[in-house]
Amino acid sequence: MNSFIYTLKNMFVVTVIANALGLLFALILTCKIRGSQIFRTTLILPNILSGIVLGFVWKFIFSDVLPQIGETLNCKFLELSWLARPTSAFWSVAIVSIWQMTGYVMLIYIAGIIAIPGDLIESAYVDGAGNMQVIKKIILPHLKPSFVVCIFWTISKTLLSFDLQFSLTQGGPFKSTETLAINIYQEAFEKNNYGVGNAKAILFFVTVVVFSLLQNYLTRRNASES
Repeated sequence: MNSFIYTLKNMFVVTVIANALGLLFALILTCKIRGSQIFRTTLILPNILSGIVLGFVWKFIFSDVLPQIGETLNCKFLELSWLARPTSAFWSVAIVSIWQMTGYVMLIYIAGIIAIPGDLIESAYVDGAGNMQVIKKIILPHLKPSFVVCIFWTISKTLLSFDLQFSLTQGGPFKSTETLAINIYQEAFEKNNYGVGNAKAILFFVTVVVFSLLQNYLTRRNASES
């Protein structure tokens, strides 16, 4: 139950923040600014890297780099490893997950914005609409299919998350960052309770299938409405 609650909390935080940042970056980078391609490439790179690699890199940052900076600056908040306390460990995993997913979400939103007819946006500006009105009345309504894809992608990604948490915290400290996948793995392969682990895996599979079917239904409904 603790793993289930943590997975839901992590799923909510990562889904909301990653989608908000992805949409914000998409709106900025679809404007005609210099270096937008470089920024897109930079933001998508974390999603290409393996979760195991990201976990070990950020483990080094949270456990060694930040404490060194904290000692140098005499900042007590940074002196202790972020992975040593349950609250900071939760946010450490969330930060890395958001950093990893934001770039991919941004690309989907960029594709959705580019697909909006340019004449529609130009007519709104001609009629005297401001930037916020264009975003609220034209861009966001046309991004409904992108919202469905991005939200359910981040939900499924966080639900199935294993490699990042395992390499970063191994579910610690005190099981405060133990996902459902890690719990099932430890139950079956570390405690050798294969029956219980299998039962948990089946329930986990059913949960993921429900989310997948819901996403499929909403995607088809949005497609038929458009």
